[in-house]
Amino acid sequence: MVGDNLLVIWGTTKTIEWLQVNGEDKMNVFTSYAMGEASMVGLGLALALPHRRIFVLDGDGALLMNLGCLTTLANKAPKNLIYILMDNASYVSGGRLPTFSKATDFTAIARAASIKFTRTVKTISDFKSAVKDAIKKRQTAFIVAKVGISEGFPSLGTMDALENKYRFIRYIESIEKKQILPDILKR
Repeated sequence: MVGDNLLVIWGTTKTIEWLQVNGEDKMNVFTSYAMGEASMVGLGLALALPHRRIFVLDGDGALLMNLGCLTTLANKAPKNLIYILMDNASYVSGGRLPTFSKATDFTAIARAASIKFTRTVKTISDFKSAVKDAIKKRQTAFIVAKVGISEGFPSLGTMDALENKYRFIRYIESIEKKQILPDILKR
């Protein structure tokens, strides 16, 4: 649906396992290890690279850590950012403790923050449809995907956090054909 023009910011530790299963060579994926940070990393990329599609995949616990990000996203309103919230009502990486998402309407909060494209989905077909609509609209989008709690406890993966960051930056340098980091920081 998206093509080769995509950069992805993962904001949940469970997604690291997806990278391990599907190969840690996914160069267009940056994993954020701090809860609440993925939205702002995604916003920065969306503003710096308006010709690229930016997906932020985050968890409900992470969004609750930085709920104010929704007003920032709405006010900056990048046309190339799609924020996908995977809401499983749990801090999975924290031992599956419950979040307050069952009593929280994230879509209503995003709408109140002035994000115009908002959807809540519960099925894969509805998810695909919402993503297709968001891509067509070319505006900041916020999609809440109601998901179950995955099995097993998330591992932090085999990739070092610094290598994750530098690998992602090297990838952007290669596709944008411009230097971002000074040579002294190259690995």
